[in-house]
Order: sequence, then structure tokens, then C-alpha cells
Amino acid sequence: MEYIDAIRTARNLKKMSQMEAADAIGVTQMTVSRWETGQTVPNALNLIKMGEVYGKTIDQLCGIKPL
Repeated sequence: MEYIDAIRTARNLKKMSQMEAADAIGVTQMTVSRWETGQTVPNALNLIKMGEVYGKTIDQLCGIKPL
């Protein structure tokens, strides 16, 4: 699942913990963990917010274009 690696890498490039990312996106740390382990998939609104926080496009976060 390419999106898992993409969202984890985007967070790590920003040097953010899962908790810091969760606070910035407006979700729980458990939600970020579940996205990064493939247990759940972020919805469109969360992808948009994640893109703003990480400075990446939705295509990049979905693993379609390189980070």
C-alpha cells in the first residue's frame, strides 16, 4: 500500500510525532497510527488537511507522485 509509506514519510520529513500531526490535522494520535499501519484510510477532508500540514499534494500523499 503506497499511501501508507507516503503519509508516514511525509510526517517524518516534517519531523513531527504522530501526536503533533494528529493535533495539527484535528484527529487523535490513534487515527494517525491507524492510517500509517493501513488499518484505516484517511477521508478526503483529512487528506486535504494532511496536505496542508505536511506541505504535500493529495497525489503525493496517496503515493501517486513521489514526495
